[in-house]
Amino acid sequence: MERKLRILTYIKTQASPTWKESVTLLQTKPGFINSFIAALQLYYKKNDYDLVVISGEKPGIFFSLLQAILPLRKTPSLMIGSLFYRAKNPLRRYLKRVQLKLMCKSVRFFLVWAKREIKDYSVEFDIPVENFKFFPYHTTCEVYDCPVRKGDYIFSGGNRDRDFKTLIEAVMDLGVRTIIATNNRSLLRGIKLPENVEIISATDPQFYQLLAGSRLLVLPMSKGFLHSGGQQTFLNAMYWGKPVIVADPEGAKDYIENGTTGILVNPGRPAALREAILSLLENPEKSERMGQEAKKKARELTTEKFFQGILKLAEEIVYEHNRI
Repeated sequence: MERKLRILTYIKTQASPTWKESVTLLQTKPGFINSFIAALQLYYKKNDYDLVVISGEKPGIFFSLLQAILPLRKTPSLMIGSLFYRAKNPLRRYLKRVQLKLMCKSVRFFLVWAKREIKDYSVEFDIPVENFKFFPYHTTCEVYDCPVRKGDYIFSGGNRDRDFKTLIEAVMDLGVRTIIATNNRSLLRGIKLPENVEIISATDPQFYQLLAGSRLLVLPMSKGFLHSGGQQTFLNAMYWGKPVIVADPEGAKDYIENGTTGILVNPGRPAALREAILSLLENPEKSERMGQEAKKKARELTTEKFFQGILKLAEEIVYEHNRI
């Protein structure tokens, strides 16, 4: 009888029964000190497991560095959610490169949500492309019981890397109600709001409720970042049959077929964004058709299927590690 793979992680989800049944879950607490304590616990327990699955947040980073620096047997690890920024300060940029190179001694794959990140990360951090692997992100709205309806408003939101200025310029003369949900008001600094734009702070349940009740989603991503973003938001919208417009063609094209399952426009161009919005508002049939095609695509990318894929990849990593 084949032995069950032993996986240690602190990554939890309510939407994947398979994942919960297949891993040993370490409980963690927020905060810098607690993150380091979690990393120490992972390091102390690692020899009892075949693989450690971590995220790109502090516990995972600390654990990877401990494995890289300390001269003891290494347990292979897999990093989910590798969202790396390019530091502006030359010294910090150099130190980030050193950090990532060290982490490569512990992490078999850094999973990325967009294919273009593989080359960008490789060049920025001087790491072989073989250390990165594109692994499509997933929907996260399955656990929320939200009434899905076609509302009278455009919805947008997010707390990082959003270009709400471009969106506001695009809709200011359209007269259509636009709701932007963000808890990061610095993204709106210096922007004058037209009457049809409403800004709110939202909890996660409120965010999902607004998304499920919207007419369409517009996600204006800021340009110039090393990583892509917004996958969680636009995939959830697609799951609920919403037509989506995303201003990040290179980051979103792995999920959205332009003109079929959504519309992709270049970032920082209000006129192009306005044209895309009008093309959906003025063509209800096109909007409905696009929403239905988007739903088909997103239903293939559920949380359960994502973590089933992670478990399969874990088996491959452990098999490879044991052969070496």
